[in-house]
Amino acid sequence: MSPTKKGRIPPRSTPRRTVPARRLRRGLGAAALAFALASALPASAMAQRLSPLAPVPDWAALEPWQETLTREEFEHRLRTVYAPQEAAAPFLAFGEDSVGITTATGSEAPPFVLRFAPGSKA
Repeated sequence: MSPTKKGRIPPRSTPRRTVPARRLRRGLGAAALAFALASALPASAMAQRLSPLAPVPDWAALEPWQETLTREEFEHRLRTVYAPQEAAAPFLAFGEDSVGITTATGSEAPPFVLRFAPGSKA
C-alpha cells in the first residue's frame, strides 16, 4: 500500500455489498420491536414511560412489522439483545403463532399482539 497524505483514508479496493431488502426490513422491524419492548418494561411508578420526558409508546406503529420475524428470531433477539436473563418474561405471553406484550403495567390494558412470520415453530 502506498503512503497516503496525512488524514486521508485510501479508497476501498473492493465494492461494498448491499444489504438485501428482506434483511433490512427485518432489522428495522427488530429495532421497532426493541423500542416497543423497552417502552413496555418501565417501573410501575412510571406506567408506560421510560422517563418523565418520554412519550407514551405508539403500539399501532408496529403494525407494519407484523409477520416479519419468526418465533425463533424473536426469541433469539429477546434472549441475546433486548432482554437478557429473561427480563421480559413477566410481560410476554407466548401463543402458538404470536406473543402478547404487556402495554401498561398495573392496568387492564389489552396486550399488543405480535404475530410471527409464517413457518415459525412453537
